Amino acid sequence: MLNAETRQTIVALHRAGESYRSIARRLRIDRKTVGGVIESGKNPTDVNSNSRIEVCEDLLRTLYKDCNGWVQRMHEKLIEEHGITIAYSTLTLRCRELGLGNNRKKNRRAAHVETGPGEEMQHDTSPYVVKLGGKAMGVVASVIYLRYSKMIYLKFYLHFRRYDMKCFLHEALKYFGGSAQICVIDNTNLARLLGSGASAIIHHEMESYSRRYGFEFICHEIKHSDRKAGNERCFRTVETNFLPGRTFRNLDDLNAQALQWATVRMAKRPHDKTKLIPAEIFEYERDYLTPFTPDLPGPTRSYSRSINPYGFVPIDANEYWVPGEKRGTVSIIEYPGRLEIFRERDRVVEYEKISADICGQKLSPKGTDLRPARRKRPRPTAMEEAELRKLGASVGDYIDFLLIEARGIRAHNIIRLIHGLSRRITATLFIRTIQRSCHYRITDFSVIENIASMLLAESGLSLPRMDIDPDLEKRQAFMDGETSPAPDLDVYDMPTEDEIEETPDNPLE
Repeated sequence: MLNAETRQTIVALHRAGESYRSIARRLRIDRKTVGGVIESGKNPTDVNSNSRIEVCEDLLRTLYKDCNGWVQRMHEKLIEEHGITIAYSTLTLRCRELGLGNNRKKNRRAAHVETGPGEEMQHDTSPYVVKLGGKAMGVVASVIYLRYSKMIYLKFYLHFRRYDMKCFLHEALKYFGGSAQICVIDNTNLARLLGSGASAIIHHEMESYSRRYGFEFICHEIKHSDRKAGNERCFRTVETNFLPGRTFRNLDDLNAQALQWATVRMAKRPHDKTKLIPAEIFEYERDYLTPFTPDLPGPTRSYSRSINPYGFVPIDANEYWVPGEKRGTVSIIEYPGRLEIFRERDRVVEYEKISADICGQKLSPKGTDLRPARRKRPRPTAMEEAELRKLGASVGDYIDFLLIEARGIRAHNIIRLIHGLSRRITATLFIRTIQRSCHYRITDFSVIENIASMLLAESGLSLPRMDIDPDLEKRQAFMDGETSPAPDLDVYDMPTEDEIEETPDNPLE
């Protein structure tokens, strides 16, 4: 599109008598374009090369609201209902100029915030998919960024919860040796209770936690992530520089390489524009950080777990063994890197935390025998066996048969029962009973008793019959005993001789 100055030059050269071809060759434009400008017959200063159809702003805003932001439908309604013929590209351009749609903040100018040493740090998280041991796993990268010196601290987690955020801040700030005055975060619910941006209210737990380290949380406005652009740039560098071309055995190996990359390689790498080295600037900024006690204890969290029938409690997809024989509920206090298990305020065991990517493990202290205690065996029947074997070889053969066939506790119980039977009947009848039981391989004692009763009946013997007086209940002694008075139990309330001796003569002393 020719500007007004070029058009004026074309008209001036044409009035000076030059041909279309010479004008086109001089200005290096097409001859047809030169002819169009001259034949248009218009004053070049009145020609508007950017002329376009103007649509009422109020109409566009009304249509945008009615069509729920769909510009294509707005284009149809303008042509069909309002009779305005306008190109679709012109309509979209006009909507962008009016700030309609999602692009209204795309080209907005960002404000530059000046910060001095030790004044600001930024924290954020970003998800990635990383191969750990050849298996793709989703991880969350957490980064602390010192805005003045541009030092970063990077660590990866399988999941990032409020307790993980507290542990990460403790670890990173302990590495830096202090904290900046403010920590800029997005509107995450890990630290924010309600609201957003400048009106956000920080959760009381995280607010009290930040005071321990001498800083406060500040949320940036929604969709204003350029407020922590340095942190966002770190994630871009992680994606394009750290992850490509590296292999990781597990999560611990990933974090070990991330720590070396962030605090050594990137700390000594000069920036493209300023050529400043973060590690050197950090030595200057270190004196401006807010110090805290070096032995400040890390964050803790407590919860309870029930002991399963095997003596383990589940914690983070693993099982930890609890000493003792009781079950019930135990309390667990988790520290950065270790666990302590309590039962009724008594610490029973302590464990080192394993990597978060290890699952399904059963952990116990070294040298602990996890085999369940054996049940107490029944009383041996050696004495009964010895007495029964004295009655004959046939009885001994039957005992050997029982120990093989019945086995275990059942065999010992039968031996005790037949030993008692040998004392209730004659030796001859008992031996015949055992011989028949051994012949038919019987292991049920009730059947053995029936065999003894049958043999007793075959021999013609029977138990003596006892005559009972039918008028026994009518005797005076029986009737007196039925209605006898209740026993006197007051004698049990009287003190014993030992209690009388221990009682002092003067009760007031």
